[in-house]
Amino acid sequence: PMPPSPLNTTDLLAPCGPWGGACSAFLGKRNPCPGCNAPDESKPPTRVVCTIKRCERLRNGFCDPECPETPCHALKLLEKRYTTKYHTSPTANLAAIQQSGPQKVASAEKERWTCPDSDCGGVVCMHTAACSVCGREIPS
Repeated sequence: PMPPSPLNTTDLLAPCGPWGGACSAFLGKRNPCPGCNAPDESKPPTRVVCTIKRCERLRNGFCDPECPETPCHALKLLEKRYTTKYHTSPTANLAAIQQSGPQKVASAEKERWTCPDSDCGGVVCMHTAACSVCGREIPS
């Protein structure tokens, strides 16, 4: 079995809600992204221009549920794409973060995206539905 991963930290919760530890860009073997909250200079250029990450109305690092524009156009598009294609809801995660706190949500998301094979312990990529370690495909 793999050693416990440090990926249960809140640092991997994206400002828009999803847990970045299960993101294909984070899990990538070539030029992996260090996560939405990492310094821009350590990210691939395509990950630096996110409009949600750059929003001036973020509160405590996340989309502000009390913002008059919530959900903004970018978050609406993201919500539609992620609920349809990846079976996860950014806005539900944001609500859970608001209600339960980022640490509890990060821990729950890490558990949710951990490979069900007890001998593996890898992370299931939310974008490919396959384990990043053993390759097992996880039905949605």
